[in-house]
Amino acid sequence: MNYSYEEFLEDLDTGRESHFIYRNENYYIGAGTGRFMFWKFYDSASEL
Repeated sequence: MNYSYEEFLEDLDTGRESHFIYRNENYYIGAGTGRFMFWKFYDSASEL
């Protein structure tokens, strides 16, 4: 199954969220309170 960048953006736009691992670190991206949010798990300073 292929998952395109456009589909990813559509999912975020509809309120879905994504958890992923990059370089052995866990990250989150999602939409909340009307804007996108991104952060590294267990690192409150990384919240945008």
